[in-house]
Amino acid sequence: MKLITIIFALLLPGAVFPQVTLKAGFTLGNRWNETLNSQTIGKGFRLIAEKNILPRLTVGAAVSYISFNPNAAVNVRYNAYNLLTAYYFNTKKLQPFVGAAFGYTNYQDNTTLNLGGGISSKQERQKSYGNVSPFLGLKYHMDKKKKAAFFLQGNADFVPVATIDPIGFVSVVTGIAYQL
Repeated sequence: MKLITIIFALLLPGAVFPQVTLKAGFTLGNRWNETLNSQTIGKGFRLIAEKNILPRLTVGAAVSYISFNPNAAVNVRYNAYNLLTAYYFNTKKLQPFVGAAFGYTNYQDNTTLNLGGGISSKQERQKSYGNVSPFLGLKYHMDKKKKAAFFLQGNADFVPVATIDPIGFVSVVTGIAYQL
């Protein structure tokens, strides 16, 4: 039900406001400041809705999810719900862009550490924080009307007020953008 609500909230602006661009992408990422799972790549998705307020400046909303679950002992999830702004350096077929997102993060960690000698320790954390996510990327339009595009975006999601380790994620998103 939560996912349906999120998808509806991202699609609704397109029905109300013309020229909203929807981006949907697959995410690969990793945590920093974490030795437990530093070699495990997280997988997830990022959904973005953007509206041009000027020819090269957009505002919008984004939802992201990254899960690290390499085995039964490690289960970490990072969900973010953000408002964003992005600046596109041109309006040509290939558009580099930079931006920042600010919002809310839900971090869940249910991990069992094997300490050796038959001793294990379970850590369970579920915290919610504010987050900041600067990003940069490229968008390549696949048609002359600039309706459909391929995009590649790098994000650095971090929680500046967290008192836990890890405090952030680095991720790469690749996907399709479509202007309604």
